Amino acid sequence: MVDQRDSSGPELEGDDVFNENRKLKLANSEFLAQLNFLNLILNSLPHPFYVIEVDSYRILAANTAAGPGSLLPDTTCHALTHDSPEPCGSAEHPCPLEEIKRTKQPVIVEHIHIDAQGKKYAAEVHAFPVLDKQGNVIQIIEYSVNIARRKRAEEEREKYVGELESALAQVETLRGLLPICAVCKRIRDDQGYWRQLETYLSEHLQTEFSHSYCPQCGKEAVRLVREYKAKHE
Repeated sequence: MVDQRDSSGPELEGDDVFNENRKLKLANSEFLAQLNFLNLILNSLPHPFYVIEVDSYRILAANTAAGPGSLLPDTTCHALTHDSPEPCGSAEHPCPLEEIKRTKQPVIVEHIHIDAQGKKYAAEVHAFPVLDKQGNVIQIIEYSVNIARRKRAEEEREKYVGELESALAQVETLRGLLPICAVCKRIRDDQGYWRQLETYLSEHLQTEFSHSYCPQCGKEAVRLVREYKAKHE
């Protein structure tokens, strides 16, 4: 009995396998290209960026700004940013991971981080939740920004505001009538004591005085000196 099967059948099956493998290789190539492009973008960021596993605090992925070289597999966020074996959670360092677990909402906190050289700096931490299909937080995406310059500017501003408020308070103290002697020009203070004008103003305005002559008084002083010499020569 002659076999009536089409001899092209096995060849078609081989073509299907070839085409399927080709599609898989193309999809894999596209995936790797997208992954490399994503890594390029992340490593171009000047700020530390990482993905953290919620249950273990392990860093699953990070860019080069997060640390020199590749991180160890079990590196935790608190070990990387605080050089601490324990998760942060104090009033000074509220844990963004725990806050996101509680609220499932993005959070921004301020921490004191340690850089690759071991120096401390003020950091503003931005964290975002990654949820599974059931709505549970399984990972967080986190990046931090060095705000040391901003903090120094804020401190300088607070210093200047404090000095201005102090100066305004002193001006307010001097506002109104000052009892002053018409002859010796002493000023009577709140305790009833008569004080030298320079002393009183120095205490209330934080001002130092240097003494000299105005043109009119200078002429008068020269006249008096000449008269004195004329009488005693």
